Amino acid sequence: MIARDILNYMIPALKPTDSIDKALNWMEDYKVGVLPVVEDGKFLGYVEQDALLNDISNLSNISSLPLSGSDFHIFEQSHYFEVVKLLSQEESSLIAVTDELKAYKGVITSNEIVKIIGQSTAVKNEGAIIVLSMLQTNYSLAEISRLIESNDAKILSVRLEQVVPGDSEILVSIKINTEDATKVTATLERFNYKVVTTFSKVFHQDFNKDRFDILMKYLQM
Repeated sequence: MIARDILNYMIPALKPTDSIDKALNWMEDYKVGVLPVVEDGKFLGYVEQDALLNDISNLSNISSLPLSGSDFHIFEQSHYFEVVKLLSQEESSLIAVTDELKAYKGVITSNEIVKIIGQSTAVKNEGAIIVLSMLQTNYSLAEISRLIESNDAKILSVRLEQVVPGDSEILVSIKINTEDATKVTATLERFNYKVVTTFSKVFHQDFNKDRFDILMKYLQM
């Protein structure tokens, strides 16, 4: 799925000639704190609610305010994984979508991304999640898959992340197509894989914030 396929056509773009009142009203109507600004079909940047509310000079329109994020946009042909990455990095509620000439196509909101993730096989299908810790040099999906499949289970999805940026240790989150991960984890441990935690329908009493954070990071894949 690419960015063009998940555009939100409901949220409008502002023009430089639009009034500050109009911008504030639209932000209130669409429950966003930022809106794209477009002129002659070209994406210029964003106007932020804070800038509008802090305007003490009673300027009449958007053109009198500084815009932010002129480089914060994504091409319409980009995979939605790239959209997730950029929205996460910038902690933004939306991102503008353009073509390669910066012609404005629309926006994608974080709500669209949540819907896409929720509809994905990795999230929608039943199954347990196993989190492994290892050195990046020791990671072999083929080997892990072989061990999991030896227990009549299948991998639905895999997510890798560094424990500490720049470090060689990684967490490998694996979703399998069975709720009972007992045999799978036993096999992995027998082959010296370090199982950090597992998640299934039955949550243990020791389910704490660290485990919850790991699960949330997995779901943001």
